Amino acid sequence: MARNNRVTQMAAITVLLLPMACSSLETPAPTPTANPSPTTTRPPTREAVPTATGFPTIVPPATEVAIPNPSQPPGPQHFEDDQPVKITEIYMATRTQGWGISGPYVFRTDDGGDHWREVTPPHPGMSASETQAYGAFEGGTVGWVVFSDAGRFAPNLVIWATLDSGRSWTPSYPIYQEIYGDTTWAELRAGDAGHAWMALRGVYVGAGSHDVAQLFRTTNAGVSWQPLAADADLNWAFTGMEFADDQAGWLTWETLDPYDDGAPNYAVTSDGGLTWETRELPAPLSSPTIFEDRVHNEPYAPTFLTPTSMRVLVGSYGFMPPMPGDAPPPESQNSYLYASEDFGKTWLVNDLPEEVFASHYDLVFFDAASALLLGREIFQTSDGGRSWDHVKSVFWDGQFSFVDASYGWAVATSDDEMALVRTLDGGRTWAEVEAKVSR
Repeated sequence: MARNNRVTQMAAITVLLLPMACSSLETPAPTPTANPSPTTTRPPTREAVPTATGFPTIVPPATEVAIPNPSQPPGPQHFEDDQPVKITEIYMATRTQGWGISGPYVFRTDDGGDHWREVTPPHPGMSASETQAYGAFEGGTVGWVVFSDAGRFAPNLVIWATLDSGRSWTPSYPIYQEIYGDTTWAELRAGDAGHAWMALRGVYVGAGSHDVAQLFRTTNAGVSWQPLAADADLNWAFTGMEFADDQAGWLTWETLDPYDDGAPNYAVTSDGGLTWETRELPAPLSSPTIFEDRVHNEPYAPTFLTPTSMRVLVGSYGFMPPMPGDAPPPESQNSYLYASEDFGKTWLVNDLPEEVFASHYDLVFFDAASALLLGREIFQTSDGGRSWDHVKSVFWDGQFSFVDASYGWAVATSDDEMALVRTLDGGRTWAEVEAKVSR
């Protein structure tokens, strides 16, 4: 992995790593990878590109879609061998292979994060201070990256795609986008090697803060992107966007409006985002009136176990949910884990530990029984969330990436410092990774 009027919660992390418990870590041996030709082309489109509705877009012909430009090698290298690099976002695929972003730069690792190879797409006008990369990745080989410059996206935006671990990149047909705001950013999600989704988002301050967004989808590995949900009844203040495969997906959002209390809302799609159904979550049986009694009832961290098995965190607050790192006010709050096995038709609700503020936490399920709650207090469950055991207290906020119940990474921040950290024992101990560039 909310980012709306509380934009700093999901922004690139810029804060100080306070002391953390460390243990020595042995670096796993790197796994050899194939070296495909840099001229690798993408597979043909699986389906015709539908006619655009809502926001206009530039799309290729509906049949026999051709690659707009040949694959290109990465752009110029910006780092020397063994130069330290500050990874600001991490997306691991296996215990050894994964992706990292550092401002405008994109990296790959094959040894668990100790060494990183720069694979930044050849974005024109790259600026170390004004360009920002956003990406989604499928395994260790497939990825999509989009750039903003000076806090804005180009009107005719291009998304770069790779099928060979960043050794070559192909630009998409440009899409027409209209996102504006005092702050803008992109969020991308992968369904499989051919399907991905992108939300371009913005927040502007008028009479209060306002969220805007546009959704796009690719069904042909990134050759073209079509607009989605222009006319859907959605709140654009997303707290999560997840897809289980090329069809099943859902969106969650928060209102943060003191005059709009009530049940948390979410939306599901069964056709890859072409149409959406908006729903309400039911109140917990243990507190049937809590959504009426509390001002803020917000969903976070939507998760799929299978295309029909869903999990989500819900926070119910009598106050504005605090920012990560901020001490909450001395008022009551409750957080819950919601679980559905029938694509949201029915829900089972379990209370979460009182230390958990849902707005701050990531949720990672490894199977139907085993999961982690990841925040400044780390918890684990082995019974599907009915009970939780405390694992560790940390003094930083993290962007987490776990590949199994033992191996995980986090971009850890607190105050003015940042560090990449790693655990080999499910979050019980963490050690800093001295990330370096290796060509």
